[in-house]
Amino acid sequence: MNVLGALVALVLFTVTPPTFAESNWSQADTDSFVQGCVLGILKPAEREYYAKAEKVGNKNPKPFPEQEVKASIEPMCTCVANKLKAEGISILETTTKSSKVEFIVKAAILNGECKLGGMLGQELEKQKGQK
Repeated sequence: MNVLGALVALVLFTVTPPTFAESNWSQADTDSFVQGCVLGILKPAEREYYAKAEKVGNKNPKPFPEQEVKASIEPMCTCVANKLKAEGISILETTTKSSKVEFIVKAAILNGECKLGGMLGQELEKQKGQK
């Protein structure tokens, strides 16, 4: 799976359904979506970081740069939440495997409207340049 596909899947399908009114996004709903989105990307990234270190024989890797990675992810997740709200998607619909939601998220990420920043964004750009 490519990086973008994995990123979209993580954004879409790892968000824990909050308690909310179905048609309106409160600030708590947005915060819950963003938190689930960030954790859904952050935790697998941390596991992959340590797995790669182990694979190359590094038994004492530097600590996972959690704060830097989180700072890279959070703005993108906030952007995705705002994009979904602007498109009239209910918070409840974000917790289903809706093709409409998937299309909106993919489009927002692909067109650069919602993109990773910081160190992850730089790494993704490097990977794109190597292809």
